[in-house]
Amino acid sequence: FFTAYGETAITGPIRRTPPNTARVRPLDAEAVLGLGDWALSFGQEEMWWGPGHFEATSQSNNASPIPGFRWQNIHPSYLPGFLRYLGPFRLQIFFGRLDAGRTLSKLPGTSTALTFARPWIDGQVIAFKPLPTFEWGITHTIMFGGTGNNNYTTLGFLGRATGFNTGTIATGNTNSRAGVYLKFIFPRLRNSILFVESLGEDNLSAEVRPIGGILPFLAVTYHGGYYLPRVTKDGRTDFRFEWAIAEPNYSTHSDSLYWAY
Repeated sequence: FFTAYGETAITGPIRRTPPNTARVRPLDAEAVLGLGDWALSFGQEEMWWGPGHFEATSQSNNASPIPGFRWQNIHPSYLPGFLRYLGPFRLQIFFGRLDAGRTLSKLPGTSTALTFARPWIDGQVIAFKPLPTFEWGITHTIMFGGTGNNNYTTLGFLGRATGFNTGTIATGNTNSRAGVYLKFIFPRLRNSILFVESLGEDNLSAEVRPIGGILPFLAVTYHGGYYLPRVTKDGRTDFRFEWAIAEPNYSTHSDSLYWAY
């Protein structure tokens, strides 16, 4: 099965083109190829990773759609063997490229100024639901390459894309994010939801506390919330509360490479 859709915006006034902008701008466009229970898509698809509603720590809820490829299962399914006890899972993998509009900055220790235009970005998210009232997931993204940051071979490209070889400043540095979230559902409390998320970034700035252990990332940020879909029985009133504790160096960089939107 194959389908395609698109959404665009046209800005006025009609009789002249506004300065410093494009009159017609694509907002969201995608082509999807269905292969059984899996889907391969390409285009400018919206992305929202994380359990939050007002806040999405993993990937911003205020960023433009990223053009690229995505591979995901359409319906929840089970892993083979004993892994099926993890419950039904959903998986999404994406690979794309970011924009060229980045601030001119200098390479550390040199006088060379670069914009790091059009870096690559890819990521993976997998979520399991071992119980009807409990869901957990793991997210991982990595950004690499860009103008002046692509001094690597084809094997180095694959290493950075998979996260197994994160590179150096001389050969093309990377920036990674990874996290774990837990979501609890309470049917007897009108299907209310409680969630918590821990996300780290391998920021090379001075750190207050490294995460260590299974996820060796720095600049750890915590995010959680509670949602009650029906405060009253008629369902016309709901309640939502979210909080975030951000490490001071989270998403703070000395150049415009990586998460600079």
